Amino acid sequence: MSPKRPLLESFVRAIEALDHYSPLYAAKLRELFAVVGKRRPDLLERYQFAERGERSVEIERILNEALSEVHLLDREGKLPKDSGVPYFGSLRFNHATRSLHLGHSRGVALFPRS
Repeated sequence: MSPKRPLLESFVRAIEALDHYSPLYAAKLRELFAVVGKRRPDLLERYQFAERGERSVEIERILNEALSEVHLLDREGKLPKDSGVPYFGSLRFNHATRSLHLGHSRGVALFPRS
């Protein structure tokens, strides 16, 4: 059995591969999603299943739910230190190719082949 991956790790790796975001930003996202994963183990379980099945539609749904949870954390004053609510307005999922795009740029695979 493969080891469990952190919440939305495939998304964060794709963000890193887009070369538009800094490595520090990716580290902050991992920290933020770890807090959400502890708070919402149901999302973490759904994510594990979606990643194993390479289901990008479900990954996008989980991302949206995780971001809603981040907004709640922000309102409660419980965001990790030096973190803010991320904005991904220029990002889009292409479910046909299971990739992530920044605007109309080249796509980055959510589930790259090793």
